[in-house]
Amino acid sequence: MFRRTLFAITAVTALAGSLLMPSSAQAAGVTVRVYDRSHKDYHQWNADEDRTYRQYLTDNHRPYRKITKTTKTQQSAYWEFRHK
Repeated sequence: MFRRTLFAITAVTALAGSLLMPSSAQAAGVTVRVYDRSHKDYHQWNADEDRTYRQYLTDNHRPYRKITKTTKTQQSAYWEFRHK
């Protein structure tokens, strides 16, 4: 009984930690590099880039989706906008 409880607590703690990690890393100012296939370069994905991306979506009447969850065509359209 004790082993099951200990295992359950350990599993829940590990899962909760892994779910909270990305948001706490972003809150700490950690930047992520995103690759632009069409221009063959990397972009720092930070608060400024996220703000620009959200404005781009608003201007083009598109709902917000993480850039990594969009199609390659949509990503290319955004990077094309950024390079202009």
